[in-house]
Amino acid sequence: MSVETHLGLKDPESEAKRIEKFIRHSLSNADCETGIVGLSGGIDSAVTSLLALRSLGENGVVVSFMPEETTPKRDEEDVTVLENKFNLEVKRYGIDPIVETFLDLMPDINDLTLANIKARVRMVLLYALANKHGGMVIGTENLSELLLGYFTKYGDGAADVEPIAHLYKTELKDLAKSLGIPKSIIDKPPSAGLWADQTDEKELGGTYSEIDEILYCLHDLHLSRSEAKEELDLQESFIGHIYDLVDGSSHKRVLPYSLDR
Repeated sequence: MSVETHLGLKDPESEAKRIEKFIRHSLSNADCETGIVGLSGGIDSAVTSLLALRSLGENGVVVSFMPEETTPKRDEEDVTVLENKFNLEVKRYGIDPIVETFLDLMPDINDLTLANIKARVRMVLLYALANKHGGMVIGTENLSELLLGYFTKYGDGAADVEPIAHLYKTELKDLAKSLGIPKSIIDKPPSAGLWADQTDEKELGGTYSEIDEILYCLHDLHLSRSEAKEELDLQESFIGHIYDLVDGSSHKRVLPYSLDR
C-alpha cells in the first residue's frame, strides 16, 4: 500500500460543492445569513473565503484582513490579488495598536506568547464583526493543523463553523487549483507570519507532504508508530515526533475539562 496514493482529492469540484452546501446549512440551522472569514493571504483562508463567497454570495460574507508589523508584504499583495480576481470586498484592520497595548502591559513576554496574542486579537475582531452583522465565524483550520495542535487555542482555532477541517493540507492544494486560486498562493511556503521568516514546516521539522502521510497512518489507518514506520520511508524519530505532537495537543480538540455531576 502506498499511503501517498490515498491522499489527494479525486473530484475537487464535487468536494467544493459539498463544502458550500455544508456552509449554507450550518448558517441556516443557526438562523444566520452572514459568514465572517479572516483572510491571511495563505491557501487555507483563500480557499475558505472563496467557498464562503460561492456559498453565501457577495452580500452574505464579510472577509477581513488583519495585518501587523511582521505580516509579509507578499501576503498583503496576495490578498489584493484575491480581492481583484474574485470580486471580494476585504475589510482591513491593522492590529498593531492593539498588540502594542499588550506589550505595554507585559513588556517581558516571549515570541510565542506574543504570537498567540496576535492570533487571539484577530479572533476578537472576527467575533466583533460577527456580532455587528449577526453572523457566524467561519474557520480556516485544516485537518493537518487540527491534529497537530498547530493553532492557537481560542485564537485561529476558535470558530463557529469549520468547513475544511476534514481535509489535509496537501489535499487543499487540489481544491485550491480547482477553484482557480493563484499559483503564488498555492506554492507559497505556509506561514502564520507571526515573526520574521517563520514558516510552518521549519517549526514542524518536515514538509506537509511527509507530515500528512504520517497523519494519515495515525488518523485514517489507526496504525501504531511501529506500523507507520513499516509503511513510510521516513525517519522513525520524525514519525515519533509527529505522533507526539498529536498526543500532546489532545486538549486543544476537546471542550474544557470539567467534573461530572
